[in-house]
Amino acid sequence: MLKLIFNYNCFGLKKEWMLLFFKEGINIFNSRFLGPKQKEFLYYYLRDIELIKNKDNINNEAYFYFNVVFENLYIYSDIFWSLLWINLNFNSNLFWIWNTLNYRKYSRAELLDILVKIYGKINRYVKDGLNSLLSTFEYTPIGRDLKIGIVIKDKKGRSIIKEGGFRFNPYIILYAIYKYSYKYILFEIDIDKIENDLFSPPKVLIVDSKYIKNCLLDL
Repeated sequence: MLKLIFNYNCFGLKKEWMLLFFKEGINIFNSRFLGPKQKEFLYYYLRDIELIKNKDNINNEAYFYFNVVFENLYIYSDIFWSLLWINLNFNSNLFWIWNTLNYRKYSRAELLDILVKIYGKINRYVKDGLNSLLSTFEYTPIGRDLKIGIVIKDKKGRSIIKEGGFRFNPYIILYAIYKYSYKYILFEIDIDKIENDLFSPPKVLIVDSKYIKNCLLDL
């Protein structure tokens, strides 16, 4: 059962994949631009981002607001990747594990040990999952631009810093609150009380509650 925690083999999400998806739509799974393995694991990413329901059907509601952002702000905008990160966080077991960790620098060995403890043993699924996490942060704006996980390289290999503190658009904050409220069927929220909840906006976006409240006041 726990094998399903790591759906993406060793593949991280790539900017190029998102560009292709918004160019090709659902036809991307029949295109010649990606190999069979890339298509297989792109499917899981698109599903967890909520852009598709299956390989034959786009999720029209999510596709609409992502496409509006894509067309107006282009794929490199922080708003596009912020929306993407929130959805991925709520739907992917691999990525919400990142929410449970404290702000600091982690070596690859430390992260592997954390995943092994959650999984219960070490095997290629755990190692591939770690590669997916690191590669997504390294090769998309989620990592360095949004300060979710900054990957650095040195003689010892790759390590990752959970820094946080990015100044998100207030509407991104509102969307994160909506996702949290929808998940738990809540109609009233005390931001301070939910600050340490796994899927709370402060946890998902790695910002403090004061910033969340200031953004809401701005709106």
